[in-house]
Amino acid sequence: MSPSQKLAQLLSLEQILACVGFSDRTFWCICKLWREAGDVIQHNYGISANSPNVHYLLQLVHHRPDWFLDELLDLLKNNQLVAVHLTTIYHKLS
Repeated sequence: MSPSQKLAQLLSLEQILACVGFSDRTFWCICKLWREAGDVIQHNYGISANSPNVHYLLQLVHHRPDWFLDELLDLLKNNQLVAVHLTTIYHKLS
C-alpha cells in the first residue's frame, strides 16, 4: 500500500486539502507530477566537508587520537545532534 493510500485511509481529501492549503485541482496536479517524476529533491545524507561537525570531529581526534570510531559516533550524536554512520566518520578522517 502506498503512503498516499495509507493517508487516504486516515484523512478525507477535504481534511488533507485543509492541512496543505491547496485547491483540489492543485493537489491532483501535484499527485500526477509526483507519479510521473517521483521524488525529485536532493537528499543530503551525512555531513559535508565544510560542516562545523567535521571540524568538531577533527578536534576530537586531535584531542584524543586513541578513541574508536564508535566513541566518536556517540559524541557526534550526543553533543552535535548529528546521526552519521561509522563509514562516514571513517571517510571524513581518511
